[in-house]
Amino acid sequence: MQLEEAVLYFHLREQFPVTGYRKDPLGRCARPVFYVPGRKPEGHLVLVPPEQLPQCLREMERGTAVCAAEGDIAVPPTDCNVLLVRAELQEVCNALTQLFDRYDRWDMAMRTAVFENRDFAALLRSCSETLLQNYALLDNNFTYVTYSDSSRRLGYVDQFVTADNRLPLEHVNSLVASPEFHRSEKTVGPFELIVDEHTVDINIFHKDRRVGRLSTIVGPDAAYAAYCKAVFSHLGPYLEILYDRYGDFYTPKQSLSQLHAVMEKLLEGGTADPHTLQDLLSDNGGKPGDVYLAVQLQPGYRSDKNVYADYIVSQLEQMWHGAACIKNNRGVFLLQNVSLFHRQHKESFRTTLACLLRDSLMVAGIGRELRDLSELRVAQKQACIALDLGQKKKPDQWVARFDDFALDYLMQLSVSELPPEQICSPELLKIRDYDRENGTAYLKTLSAYFRCQYNASAAAAALYIHRSTFINRMDRIREIAELPLEDWRTRLYLELSCRILDENGSNTVLQSVVCCN
Repeated sequence: MQLEEAVLYFHLREQFPVTGYRKDPLGRCARPVFYVPGRKPEGHLVLVPPEQLPQCLREMERGTAVCAAEGDIAVPPTDCNVLLVRAELQEVCNALTQLFDRYDRWDMAMRTAVFENRDFAALLRSCSETLLQNYALLDNNFTYVTYSDSSRRLGYVDQFVTADNRLPLEHVNSLVASPEFHRSEKTVGPFELIVDEHTVDINIFHKDRRVGRLSTIVGPDAAYAAYCKAVFSHLGPYLEILYDRYGDFYTPKQSLSQLHAVMEKLLEGGTADPHTLQDLLSDNGGKPGDVYLAVQLQPGYRSDKNVYADYIVSQLEQMWHGAACIKNNRGVFLLQNVSLFHRQHKESFRTTLACLLRDSLMVAGIGRELRDLSELRVAQKQACIALDLGQKKKPDQWVARFDDFALDYLMQLSVSELPPEQICSPELLKIRDYDRENGTAYLKTLSAYFRCQYNASAAAAALYIHRSTFINRMDRIREIAELPLEDWRTRLYLELSCRILDENGSNTVLQSVVCCN
């Protein structure tokens, strides 16, 4: 990541004697490179020996140069930032490289907090190596969302946090009475504020509305204030991303997180205490006897945008009461209390789900309704089967129900270990082979007969032939193979065999479904 000059100056002065000519403390630059005459290292921090500093500054239009030497250094007029360090240049380079590594780790920790942990406290904890003093996140009601672990050690919690987790009334009164505070409420980006204390703040906005602020006490140190502004300029956007996901500072209640853990345990084949599970479902709005649906969602093949699973998880749980979501290797697995959904909405859940999928360019499979969540693993498997078979057989549909594809799955299982020639009716295989040798369509004729429930007239109409032609074909079929249709077991065997051969003949290869865990 790029670092501001204020960050570089603040950390360098902790290790070396540093002076500077600082035109733009918030100007950003990438990792350090050594100065090479005639080459413009666009966007990079430039390390330059003192004898080459005048030429370097003439060639640089903007940016930051670090000049290291043991003695005094003369700096010609320039519009660039120049940091003068009393040290060897290589030693300064090593220190800066470690600093950039440190901030890359910080940026990764922030991304993890936002996109994986989805937690404001985790996001602020990621700053422990970066913000060296206290910091606090407050909502518009002056209630603390979270604050740094060091705040208690430094005594700020005792001074600025009440028993009900708010800013003390006297400090609230001071802020509310301050014109500077009100003028700053629409300020975008980090700013300094002096009321009771000298602080650096940044407002958090959601849909152009201020929803809270991040604040840290800086005192009289101007370099530290500039440094905190630079850090807040990185941190603020992540706070807004996280807020946008929940629409609030207060992330899903602990019981929902516990329900996620129980769901993951059940999906892995474990068990859960029924009373504990019911308590967690009740905390999420459920009642005993409610009906649930297991839904597997994944990006559709037509999707041309990157869909973040974390974003979908938070959006669904915020949008639909009774929803509990977890990520998996297919996308997002949703357990939806449809009884609760229908108590609160007029439209059906499946219709609402289809609209969401269409707008998000996603597809989904739905398992059978369940009331006993000990069967959650089976319901998820059903949802995955429905999703796979739905995409294979009806790719234009957004939602696939397991019940619509249960027969296809049964046939798939029947040929998962043996090929159709080794499991289908030998009599039907004779008819298929006869068709291949003579160019006839007797297997198709028989299939139509089965589909039309053994009604000759309906089968003839389905084939667009005369009834007498159909009867002649059936007579010829009986000459080729013996088909005892009086026994129900034989009829079932013949119908399934015919369906399998139909599928195989139309190049619809039945493949095993890969279910998610």
